[in-house]
Amino acid sequence: MIKVCVIGACGRMGSAVIDAIFAKAEVFELVGAVDVLSNVPASKHIGSGVAISSRAADAAKNCDVIIDFSVASAVDSNLHCALELGKVFICGVTNISADTENAMYLASLNIPVFYSPNMSIGVAVLKQAVKMAAKTLRDFDVEIFEMHHKNKADAPSGTALMLGKEIAAVRGADLLEPNCNGSGGVAPVPRPKDKIGFSAIRAGSCAGTHTVFFMGQDESVEMTHRSNSRGIFAAGTLMVTQLVYNKKKAGFYTMDNIMAEI
Repeated sequence: MIKVCVIGACGRMGSAVIDAIFAKAEVFELVGAVDVLSNVPASKHIGSGVAISSRAADAAKNCDVIIDFSVASAVDSNLHCALELGKVFICGVTNISADTENAMYLASLNIPVFYSPNMSIGVAVLKQAVKMAAKTLRDFDVEIFEMHHKNKADAPSGTALMLGKEIAAVRGADLLEPNCNGSGGVAPVPRPKDKIGFSAIRAGSCAGTHTVFFMGQDESVEMTHRSNSRGIFAAGTLMVTQLVYNKKKAGFYTMDNIMAEI
C-alpha cells in the first residue's frame, strides 16, 4: 500500500488525483491533503477521515509520497518539506522557474523526484513524435497552439512550453511570446526564421488541447493531443507514482524515463 499526501488538494488536478486514489484503494491510501485554507469550500469533504491542512509538514508526516499540484510559487517549499521528511516527491505543477527545477535536481541526490508539466502518456508520445519531426522537417516553420478552460491562468501552458523546448533543443530555435501571431496588432512579416510561435485560447471547460504545426512550402504536418477529462492526468500521475516509488532509489525522473519502462 502506497501512502500519499496530495498538495493542492482542492484544485482541479488535486481533486482528480484524490478521486483516482480512492478508485485504486487496493494500491493507494490517502493519508494527507494540503491546500490554502481560504481555497477550501465549506462543503469540501475529502473522505476517509482525512482533514485538509494548511501545513505540508504536518500532513505529510505519515505518507510515502508527496504529490504536488499546487502553484509554481509553492513548489520550493513543498520540495523542501519532502526533502526534510525523506519522502518521494512527484510534481506536476506547470511553469515552474529554472531555479525551482535546479532545486529539484539537487534534492534528487537524496530523494526520488519526478517532474513533468503533463502527466498524460499520450502527451509523452506526442513529445517523442514532435522531436522526430523537428529533426526531419528542419526547414518547416513551427507554431504551437493550445486551448484550456477559462480559469487557467498561465499562457502558454506548461505543456506547450515543454513541446517548444523539445523542438528548440533539436533545432536551436528561439521561443516567442504567446499569441505573437494571433489576432490584434500586426504579425511580423516575413515570419521570423527559426522561431517557434505560440497561441493560446482560454474558454469554456476544455481540459486541454495541444497542436504542433509544421508548416512547409505547399505541405504541412499537424500533431494534436486532446484531453477529454482530467482523469487521464490523474491516472498518469498514479502510474508514475507507483513506478517511481517502487524504484526505492534517489534520482531525478521524467516522463522519458517512464516511457522507457512501458
